[in-house]
Amino acid sequence: MATDYDLKITQGSDYSIRLNLKENDGSLINLSGYSVSGLIKHRYSDTTTTLNLSPSIVGDGTSGIVDIILTPIQTSSLPIMEGVYDVEKYNSDYSSIGKILKGKVLVYPEVTY
Repeated sequence: MATDYDLKITQGSDYSIRLNLKENDGSLINLSGYSVSGLIKHRYSDTTTTLNLSPSIVGDGTSGIVDIILTPIQTSSLPIMEGVYDVEKYNSDYSSIGKILKGKVLVYPEVTY
């Protein structure tokens, strides 16, 4: 089951977060042998992507840690919104795919330019 976590991003700012992903029983999700991908959309049903999160697995994957790092250029292009995102893991032949993280994305306006 995917972990629920809301992201709060301010336009035009650096954004980085390190997430420790766990199974329902509290054990770490083992991501060794997997890659991860993640997108932001206005709604889950949208066919267009607002932003590719380009998440990355930290280390060998056994720690269940995923980083999301966005630059000010990426965040400045985001509309002010309450959107959705998810991150999924997949193996090299796509025979095993699963959601590991999901939630809302709250994008706040930049006040000082």
